[in-house]
Amino acid sequence: MNAAALSLTPGTRVERFSIEERIAVGSSSITYRAREAGTGSYFVLREFLPDSGVTRSTEGALQPEDEAAAQEFAVGMAQFLAGAARLATLHHPSIARISRWFKANGTAYLVMPWPPGSSLAARLGEGQALDAPATVALAMPLLDALDYLHGQGMIHQELAPQTVQLLDSGGAALLGPGAGTAVQAGAHTAAGDANAYAAIEQARAGGIIGPWTDIYGLSACFYHCITGHAPAPAADRHAAVLSGLPDPLVAITLPAGASQAQREISTLVGRGLALEPSARPQSVREWRARVAYSPEASETTDPAAGAAHAAEGREWLPIILLVLFLAGIAGMAWYLFTDRSNGTGAETPSSATTSARNAEEVERWRQALEANAVLTYREFMEDFPQSRHLQQAQEQIDALEDKAWEAIVAEGTKAAFEAHLEMFPQGRHVAEARARIEEFRLEEARLAREQEELKRKDDAAWNAARSAGTLAALDGYITAWPGGLHVAEAHDLRQKMQGGINDDADFGIAAAEHTIEAYRGYIGNYPSGRHVTAAQQAIESLTLRSGKTFQDCSECPLMVVVPPGAFWQGSAESSALAIGIEKPRFRVTIAAAFAIGVHEITMAQWDACAAEQGCATRPGDNGWGRGARPVMMVSWNDAGQYASWLSKKTGQAYSLPSESQWEYVARAGEESDWLGGDAAGICRYGNIAAGETDFEWRHTACADDSALATTPVG
Repeated sequence: MNAAALSLTPGTRVERFSIEERIAVGSSSITYRAREAGTGSYFVLREFLPDSGVTRSTEGALQPEDEAAAQEFAVGMAQFLAGAARLATLHHPSIARISRWFKANGTAYLVMPWPPGSSLAARLGEGQALDAPATVALAMPLLDALDYLHGQGMIHQELAPQTVQLLDSGGAALLGPGAGTAVQAGAHTAAGDANAYAAIEQARAGGIIGPWTDIYGLSACFYHCITGHAPAPAADRHAAVLSGLPDPLVAITLPAGASQAQREISTLVGRGLALEPSARPQSVREWRARVAYSPEASETTDPAAGAAHAAEGREWLPIILLVLFLAGIAGMAWYLFTDRSNGTGAETPSSATTSARNAEEVERWRQALEANAVLTYREFMEDFPQSRHLQQAQEQIDALEDKAWEAIVAEGTKAAFEAHLEMFPQGRHVAEARARIEEFRLEEARLAREQEELKRKDDAAWNAARSAGTLAALDGYITAWPGGLHVAEAHDLRQKMQGGINDDADFGIAAAEHTIEAYRGYIGNYPSGRHVTAAQQAIESLTLRSGKTFQDCSECPLMVVVPPGAFWQGSAESSALAIGIEKPRFRVTIAAAFAIGVHEITMAQWDACAAEQGCATRPGDNGWGRGARPVMMVSWNDAGQYASWLSKKTGQAYSLPSESQWEYVARAGEESDWLGGDAAGICRYGNIAAGETDFEWRHTACADDSALATTPVG
């Protein structure tokens, strides 16, 4: 049963917390919104709950299904609690901090204060997409939080609208990460279920988790914010691409006249949703550098940044006042020394236009100084190409570029230098930015060559292991290349080989027992096994089917299966030939099929028993010959020894037929004194003492030329 089906229902009590609702389901935990009894405060409650191997009792306690699951559960819970201790040390305004953890219901729980606000999922559940400024406002605190988390060597892994909290005070916070899901960067995943916000490496065994994993989850959240719906799951996209079908991810369509920020964010989301981890941005800082330069980002900076901008604006206040004062003096001089009248006391059009233009320039320059942004300075320079503030505007742009350049150098990523070139294509640091980008390009080329060489070695190691075709070779490859390109295939092949070895071993055991039950047990364990046909044939050979003949060994007698049935044993009262002990006849039922020799035991078959010391006597043949002639001159005890020898030799239960079995077979359904009711016909079925002999017991109804010697059986 999966984890979602085992989640606690609303109203369930865990210590002093009452479950309100389930927020999210992870690979090894479930997150709830819970209310604390007494205080009424809301908390985030995360429960350690693997997605398989456990059940939940009616009292709410988790119970492993078997011993193996119990061991895995104990290890997982220990890791969950150890991770809690580490996560409790995280301090970031956009990450909900773990306040305590405890054990209950046979498992463990983490407690985090509930950030005041509502989830992004609730906001998007209204069917409304977010505009670009709102998306950027959401992006900046989340990017800062992830940058901090990744700097601690941890990956969130559960980014989704359900784990993003929109704060009442503005901004956003991450619910978590939980100790069961925040893993070390570079860790390998086990195969699990993917959702719309999970990267492909989280859905397949051996996937390497890193910052790029959270970048995919964040991109999926932004995609939902922009388009109003979740992206196609990575597992579905990957399956479609492998099948030669188009990627089902619907591209973001921007409206006409979309802003630079909208285009920038759409590009970043597209890169972040790349299926292959290597095709995505490799760090959150690459993202943050691009988002920070968008126009909307300047409107969504944090309070500290806003305070800094305000301080800078106050530094320019004396200059602004001086400019306004000089503009007033200039206007007064113009008023006193120029002809401003057309005879009616009205201002001339040229002077009015000039005055309005000057006032607009002064106002725009004031606004540019107050905003202190590259975009506003550039717009001022474009709109007032003759302004006396052009040089000062350029100096301000240069100062802002220098400040941005310091941040770019500190970040030191290729994406940051590329973003700087896009923002300042004619800037003061173009040459240096290009040189740094070229260094990154050369480094990327070197890494690509290393990756190609690594791939070549990986392929060679895999081909050698596959050619060897042994478990040891496959284990060697898996150990040497735990993150190799062929690890999944190696595990599959190893499982098949191990299955084949187990298949052979189980069939060998069944063949050694050589019973119908043993062969049926093998087929039940391996319904598609490589020895199923042989097992079915063995079952057929061991099944007593009416009329079937078989021989358990080359020296053994040929046997025939006789069906069950009922017959009259003995002779009728009216029979003149019957003797007293053959009367009265009575009804006998043979309840089960049995096998009996088709012919008499031959001299050769008896000699084989004697040669193996199974039979104590070796009777003579009276000069008539041995071989296929029937054995004679043996006692009832001798016959018993022969049956015992057959039983030991074949492993089957041989015995002498009972009187009823013998007569049942000899009659073959005949109820009269003679086969076919004809006394003369007896000579067609056997070699008997007939009319040509002088024996007192001779049968005078027919003659048999071989009555004075034995003949080969059959």
